[in-house]
Amino acid sequence: MTTEKTTWLTLLEFPHLNQLTLRSVDIVPESSLHGFLSRCPVLESLTLMSVNISESGLLSVLSSCPVLRSLSLQHNTTGHSRIRITSSSLQRLVITKSNRLPQDPFEVIVENAPSLERLVPPDGWFNVRVIHAPKLNMLRLRLETKVFMNSKPVSLNNAMRGVKILTLMTAHAPHLVIHFLRRFPCVEHLYFTVSKIEENPLIENVQPNTSLECLDAHLKTLCLTQYRGYKAQVKLIRFFLLNAKVLESMKLVVNRSKYMCDNEWIARQYKELQLDNRASQGAKFDFERSHLFPV
Repeated sequence: MTTEKTTWLTLLEFPHLNQLTLRSVDIVPESSLHGFLSRCPVLESLTLMSVNISESGLLSVLSSCPVLRSLSLQHNTTGHSRIRITSSSLQRLVITKSNRLPQDPFEVIVENAPSLERLVPPDGWFNVRVIHAPKLNMLRLRLETKVFMNSKPVSLNNAMRGVKILTLMTAHAPHLVIHFLRRFPCVEHLYFTVSKIEENPLIENVQPNTSLECLDAHLKTLCLTQYRGYKAQVKLIRFFLLNAKVLESMKLVVNRSKYMCDNEWIARQYKELQLDNRASQGAKFDFERSHLFPV
């Protein structure tokens, strides 16, 4: 729905509409948007694309949609550095935003979302603050992200135990994936990508037999994208193979290349990864050429 004149918006009413996308409606008065959405009483899925809306305007939108289950905010929809979420019905929140500089972080504040299960914040530099979201079980983050529960950073003493599905996006330092699991100790499904590998001495200091609650009792599925067989990647995968005691499935996704994923290359990877030596002998192992992260 795209327009420059928005007076018609106050005249519309859709009592049976359950899915809506608003695109480039950048001059809509927030009161008109609130009024329009309040006349869509069964709306369950809303996408706002390039809609200039304030923090208070977004809260007004949420209050207008009493049964909203999915909200997608795309392309700098707020025009501000902070988004606050308060909704009793919202289950899935996805935010797409252009990258920001470290000195200008973006903050997502989940203030009161008792039904929220999935949170996909924007790429780039941002913070996530969770005040009340007891059902949150799926997070997608960058390793640079600072995550807070209430006013305290998520840490060894303030872990987020409810998260079962964790997707980590990173460009380097794959060893940090291991340290992240200490903050999310009950993760069962881990997805992560490493687009650039840099040798790091910290990866050498990780003990081959390390006890983590996540690895000892919870982690069942692991998927690494952009696998190329680099030394640091092999070491990281070996760490999981040696320590993930209840692992059921491991998948390595490689870039499409005529030099990768042929029989010779796969045989070489099997040898380097020493797949027969692993903590969970029943775990399935596979290479794949394409994969999409869950959102």
